[in-house]
Amino acid sequence: MPIDAIETLWINAQRADSPQEGVRVSQGEADQIVAAITAGGVTDAEVAVVDRLISQLGERTERAGADAELDAIDFDLAGQRNLGGAGADTSVNDLMRMRAEMERLDLNRRASGNDAAHQAHLLQSAGYIRQQIEVARRIPAIVDNLSYGAFDWKIFDSEARAALEQVEAAGTYANVIIRHLASKSGGKFLRRLVDQLPDDGRRRLRSVVNNLDIETRSIMQRTVGRGSWNDLQRA
Repeated sequence: MPIDAIETLWINAQRADSPQEGVRVSQGEADQIVAAITAGGVTDAEVAVVDRLISQLGERTERAGADAELDAIDFDLAGQRNLGGAGADTSVNDLMRMRAEMERLDLNRRASGNDAAHQAHLLQSAGYIRQQIEVARRIPAIVDNLSYGAFDWKIFDSEARAALEQVEAAGTYANVIIRHLASKSGGKFLRRLVDQLPDDGRRRLRSVVNNLDIETRSIMQRTVGRGSWNDLQRA
């Protein structure tokens, strides 16, 4: 998919008519974005664009949160001025200096007219989109290497290693890949990955597993079975 089309699609999905309406990216819209981006394969350049857009969205979320902090300072300023009395001037001055410093750091910009909650939701949607893009990039190659053919009843070491390389290449998204393999076709491809790897491959897979979150590790252990899990841990 052309890179400029990715950006246009992404921006349109994030656009809200007003902060009050709080337009959100629905699951269906997110899936449409994933399907459009991954149609015909995903290039590294396209993934880099998506990563950049997520980063920009994260920055806007931080700015929206900072703006809420400024609103709280304004409320405190008004309260301190109304209270008056001893020490009130000092408190007001402190708050004014804090607000001026935040303004100087340019933290008082509205996030494209959207409130912090809306931006946080968009960031969550962006994370889901990015995860599904990684699934679309990696899973077909993994399944292909770990599948049997009409005249091919053996998974060679080279094929098992090629499948492992896809899991390793997923990096921080390895949790998503492992969970997807655990849920796909009753988990048979995840079991094949563990059982068909030669010793050196199992040691590499164990390194990946050690960096998985606790829940994903638990899912993987249940899927591959105690024997295969123990063999992997001893590799």
